[in-house]
Amino acid sequence: MNKAPHSLRLRLFLAAFVMIVIALAIAGFGLATLFERHVSRRTDQELTLSLQRLAANVEAETTSTPLNNARKSEQPYGGAYWQISENGKVLRTSRSLWDQTIAIPNHPFRHGSETHRFVVDGPKQSKLIVMERQVILEQAAGGQRTLRLAVAVDEKVVTEARELFVEDLVPALALLAFVLITATGLQINIGLKPLEAVRKEVTAIRNGDRARLSDDFPTEVQPLSEEINALLSAQEDALAKARDRAGDLAHGLKTPLTALSGDIRRLRDTNQRALADDIEQAVDMMKRHLDREMARARIRSASLVRPPNLPLLAALTPLIETIRRTPNGEHIDWRITITPYLSAPIDRDDLNECMGNLLENAARFAASTVQISASGSINGFVLTIEDDGPGIAQPELHTIQERGRRLDQSGAGAGLGFAIVRDVLDAYGGSLVLTSSELGGLKAVVKFPMQVTILS
Repeated sequence: MNKAPHSLRLRLFLAAFVMIVIALAIAGFGLATLFERHVSRRTDQELTLSLQRLAANVEAETTSTPLNNARKSEQPYGGAYWQISENGKVLRTSRSLWDQTIAIPNHPFRHGSETHRFVVDGPKQSKLIVMERQVILEQAAGGQRTLRLAVAVDEKVVTEARELFVEDLVPALALLAFVLITATGLQINIGLKPLEAVRKEVTAIRNGDRARLSDDFPTEVQPLSEEINALLSAQEDALAKARDRAGDLAHGLKTPLTALSGDIRRLRDTNQRALADDIEQAVDMMKRHLDREMARARIRSASLVRPPNLPLLAALTPLIETIRRTPNGEHIDWRITITPYLSAPIDRDDLNECMGNLLENAARFAASTVQISASGSINGFVLTIEDDGPGIAQPELHTIQERGRRLDQSGAGAGLGFAIVRDVLDAYGGSLVLTSSELGGLKAVVKFPMQVTILS
């Protein structure tokens, strides 16, 4: 089934184009018909005048041609004719009839000034427009003669005039159609400019350059702007409430978790280390779940607007320094290859959440070296983290990257950290690729498809 064109501009233009063509076609047909009627009336007027002249010539017994176009009436089959008959017998004809006569129907006249108009077959398979009247002549010796006078003109006078008019009319209508279609295109572009302004302002809202649509749109578009603003306000309120509920939940759980941490220490003091380790592992898992849900709540609340540009090296350096001071990171040789002029529109907490989990994972399994590099272009930036640890086996490495696979069930070392990374990347439309590093361990390639800025 064919679908209608999705472009509103194209729909309006096609509708206007069709209507203009139909309107001009009707106008052209109407003008041609009116012109034909005008020529026909003008021809009838000329025939009536020629008939009056023929009657005057007959009464004056002159032989001058009664027709306006004398040349056509003198030239054989020239297209202009006259004829005088009496009692059905032709007395005289114009020279243009040559050896032909006009076959006039024998219609009775009700009075002397009455005229008849009809179309009959003429010479050379032509059609003649005939105007006829009768003249009663008084005889000197007494008595009367009744003559039937007829003048005719070839019907081509009307049809040829109409054809010539149409030939001149078609280019004029085509030019008019071009002007109207061009004007329609301009009108549509001008009329749809407010919608384009709405689109630009919505893009500005997504990019974080503004918070609401303006209120200076035309009357027809203003309700749309108000509804969008109301939707933004409602969504912000819903996200704020969700964030507050997540915060309340986090604070409500931190106290029991803190108490459990104290219990773990007491268990170790009483030499119940196995039980303490189990409880600590459960507490750590709960904290990671809590961190993940908090990250999700923050990402959802920040996804409506575009964050300001963040210098990547300046943002990652404190994070790396913090991990460097942990037991897993203090013995690591951290190799950082990031230009200080590289920045991108990403939230600092989201970047720390994403890179922090990957850096902690690299520090946990690295033997001696963790290498961090970044590169950027107008299409986005790429962060790479490599370590010289044991890495992940190829079968498990393939499984861990299957789309839709829960990464917290992917094996040791992956845990919920990879899940949080995935959540952050999904919010920004990014991706995570895990491969084997040339250093011998795991290589994590994080891609963010957003425009970066390289300051000189």
